[in-house]
Amino acid sequence: MTRADLDAKVEIAVNIIAELNDAAKTALPYETGGLLIGWRDGDRVVVRRWLRLGTSHPRTNRFEIDTKEATMVLKHYLRTTPEPLEGYVGAWHTHPALAPPSETDFETFTASAAATQGPLAFIVLATNGGSSTAHIAWAGHQGAHVAIRRERTITVERARSA
Repeated sequence: MTRADLDAKVEIAVNIIAELNDAAKTALPYETGGLLIGWRDGDRVVVRRWLRLGTSHPRTNRFEIDTKEATMVLKHYLRTTPEPLEGYVGAWHTHPALAPPSETDFETFTASAAATQGPLAFIVLATNGGSSTAHIAWAGHQGAHVAIRRERTITVERARSA
């Protein structure tokens, strides 16, 4: 384990990143997104699952979460999961180009974290259909302020064909 691993505030399995990459490529040329499910361990966020949210107006430059739909999907998931500690721990969305999180993304991360008591994880999965990059961030309260921490960027390798 490296020092960076010890300092990481977002724990996410490689298979979750691969699944989000598949969702991003399937949605091309549009953005898609949804909720991250897991639990908090102090100021760390452990991501174990993801839920996709629909959109009635797919766009190539923005994904907006419908809070009514998100609440409904989350409530249904929580009623049916056998994992009592799981809950909402963040959000994810895609960029249909190799673009990092935008200022709008960081403003949204900050507003979401300000409205939540515990820390949150955010993932922006950027893909052009071939190459993909996962941008992972953490947001949480530090004193009276909300802090955003860019955790890491992961290059997602193309899936090997069987």
